[in-house]
Amino acid sequence: LVQWFATPERKRCLGGEEEEEENVRSAPTAIVFGCKSGLGCLYLADKGLDVTGIDTIQKALSRGRDIAAARGINVSLREETLCDPPSELQGVFDFAFDRLALASQPSSKEAIRSAATYLKPGGVLLTVYGKMAKNTSSDLGQAAMESAKRFEDSGLFSVIWYEQNSS
Repeated sequence: LVQWFATPERKRCLGGEEEEEENVRSAPTAIVFGCKSGLGCLYLADKGLDVTGIDTIQKALSRGRDIAAARGINVSLREETLCDPPSELQGVFDFAFDRLALASQPSSKEAIRSAATYLKPGGVLLTVYGKMAKNTSSDLGQAAMESAKRFEDSGLFSVIWYEQNSS
């Protein structure tokens, strides 16, 4: 998925025209919700994306800035809340990554709608979510299906479900 965001094929897949000059194209933009110390941000930046991470824990963000500076990687780590996006972050990202930040909000439907406001038209939200009460494949599969249904029910996202065969 990350490689797809860094290629011209992405723009064609979304119905856009290819730019005439290769050097005019800017890096794809990404936002990471609940980024903590920004390790996911650093990974995406290393793959060529222009990355912003948001979290509410200033100490973790500060640590992330130190790590990024030590590695010479340019990322923006901001103290923001998911459900109250500042205007300068609305509609500017090609890709959003969430790992449990949406699930931690009081209203998941409102959180999903808020997450969508960060994305450009045609942007993609990838979320990792699910309850892991029991460590069996059937329980995890059921939890993932329930999570996918929540996104479908929001009316904003189509969910593509892939189940790996055990054979």
